[in-house]
Amino acid sequence: MKINSGQLHLLRLIEKDADGEGWAKVSKNVWPLTSSLPKDLVVLRETADGGFVRLTEEGEVVLKWS
Repeated sequence: MKINSGQLHLLRLIEKDADGEGWAKVSKNVWPLTSSLPKDLVVLRETADGGFVRLTEEGEVVLKWS
C-alpha cells in the first residue's frame, strides 16, 4: 500500500488531535478528505457536523515507521 504526502499529513493530524480514546474530531469541511485514507488505517464515524476518526493499529504502525 502506498500513501501520498497529503494522506500522511492527515494521519499525523489525526494522531496529534486524538482524545484519550484515540478519536479526533473532524470538521464538515475536512471530512471529505478522510475518504481518501486507506480503510485499514483509520476508523471513521460520520456525524451531522463532520465526524470522528481514529487510527487503527496498522495506522499507528505506518506513522511510527514514516
